[in-house]
Formats: sequence, C-alpha cells, structure tokens
Amino acid sequence: MGKRLVKAPKVYISDAGITAALLNISSFSQLAGHPSIGAIWESVVLANIKGWYPNAQIYHYRTSSQSEMDFVIEIKGKIFAIECKASHSPILSKGSYFAIEDIKPITTFVAIPFEDNWNIKENIKVVSLSKLKKEFEAALSSDFFSPSPHSPSAYHI
Repeated sequence: MGKRLVKAPKVYISDAGITAALLNISSFSQLAGHPSIGAIWESVVLANIKGWYPNAQIYHYRTSSQSEMDFVIEIKGKIFAIECKASHSPILSKGSYFAIEDIKPITTFVAIPFEDNWNIKENIKVVSLSKLKKEFEAALSSDFFSPSPHSPSAYHI
C-alpha cells in the first residue's frame, strides 16, 4: 500500500511574542502550562531556521497514515528533519519514526527549549535551539554525509 501525502497547508504565526500577548501569556511558566506551547515553540524554531538559512527549502511532512515531521529542510542539497518538542523528556511518536524512514534525512534533530543535548539513537539528536545551528553547520561541512538522492515531497513553508 502506498503512502499519500495530506495536502493541507500548515499555518504558522511568525511572531511568537504577538501570539503570546494575544493569549495573555506573559511568562514562560504561563506558557509551559498552556495548550499552545507546542505551536508557539514550532514557530520559534521555524523563525530561527529561516533566519539562519533564508534560502533553505522548508516543508511540513504528513501522510494520511499519520507519519509526520514538523520540518523537513533542504540546505545545500542535504535533507534534515526536525521535530519540535517543548519537553524535558521528548518522546518521538511512531509517526515520527515512520516519517524518518520515509524522508531518509542525514540527521533528525529534536529541538527542545532547554540547554540539554543527547542522542536518542544514531542520527537522531535532541538539541537545544542554541546548539541547533552548530549541529547544522557540522553536518553541512562534513564530507561524511552525501546529499540526499531525492527532495522531500511535501508543502513548502
């Protein structure tokens, strides 16, 4: 059975501060308990990536079988996957692992809003936003990784 991409755009509000203000959130502790923390965190990660790599192709990946990845990024011919988790103990869903199998990124990053960094497994790294750009740069400068043989099939953000 083949996989089918879900053809619905995902909308991001690019200014997390305005979003928080509209939701009457004025501190991280208020945000931490709010149902919008995940969406706001995704917007913060996306804004940083777009600032670091303005020419990168960025997609959201989701199939009808619930495989999903927050961001699939193509930079200089190399494919990366990013899942955003606003948690000290991020856990990837089955759908995330299926998406990684589908996309075949050179590295998958799980971006968290804390200063912790560790490997979940080979080529799946939990990283703080402050370390994410260094991780991209290391992977982009490495000759070990070769460009992906295919571009992601998803929607451009």
